[in-house]
Amino acid sequence: MALTQLFLLAVILQNKNKMDDLAGRYRISGTKDKGVVLNEILKKLEEGDQNRYRIDRISRNPAYRIAISTAASMVLILLLHFLLSVTRLENDTAQAQAIRLPDHSRVILSKNSTMSHPKYWWKREVKLEGDAYFEVEKGKKFIVKTKEGDVSVMGTRFQVSGTGDGVTVTCYEGIVGLTCKEYNQVICAGLTLEYRNNKDAGLKPIQWEYPELALFKQDFSGEDLQQVTAALEDFFQIRILLATTGSKRFSGNLETAKAETAVRIICRSLDLSYTINSNRNIIINDKK
Repeated sequence: MALTQLFLLAVILQNKNKMDDLAGRYRISGTKDKGVVLNEILKKLEEGDQNRYRIDRISRNPAYRIAISTAASMVLILLLHFLLSVTRLENDTAQAQAIRLPDHSRVILSKNSTMSHPKYWWKREVKLEGDAYFEVEKGKKFIVKTKEGDVSVMGTRFQVSGTGDGVTVTCYEGIVGLTCKEYNQVICAGLTLEYRNNKDAGLKPIQWEYPELALFKQDFSGEDLQQVTAALEDFFQIRILLATTGSKRFSGNLETAKAETAVRIICRSLDLSYTINSNRNIIINDKK
């Protein structure tokens, strides 16, 4: 018997309250006599020592240590994968390309431009090389990182053109902040700023509501409605569902930066109506 257990036995024999307390802790019936209670307490103490010995023996087992180390490594690998995985988008075509980010923000990437962002979108941040137009959904701070500096917004429409020696930021709606090393500048709607070679050219007003690359411009002549909506879906990166009867053909010129404006023109021309559902899909229907 261990010395600690002998000492405990001596204390218990001299103190009935102590015995009752231990009997309660180890769930031993209080109706048993003192000898039985002592035997059962000592038995449970020995069982506790054996359990601690087993746990200690397992923890010192090489296989156990390898398993714990492997599990920790897997957790670290998964965490690094989550943090470091990147989605890269490169526009090497002759036309601008529209993209929807995970938070539904819309980006129009100019030709010969590249953009990347966290694959699992754990932060609202993109890296840009070249030129892009942004329509950012409201929410937490959204950051566009370029070689020259960072553009930060909360929810707005703006364009960023980054080159090796500078960056140009144009704000069409809301407020944009430009940070280049120790330089900081707020750009309000209707203004543009060029920052190049560590100098800014001053805030200048703009004369247009949307940049050229943000405009959907196309002429249609007797085109099937499904083909027309397919072109809009591709440019605006949305879904347009047709719930119309019979064949419908559209003729006309569409030039707009808003998908809903284009749909409104089509519906007015073909005497149709439309709704927008909770998933932001546009549904074109026959007029009731």
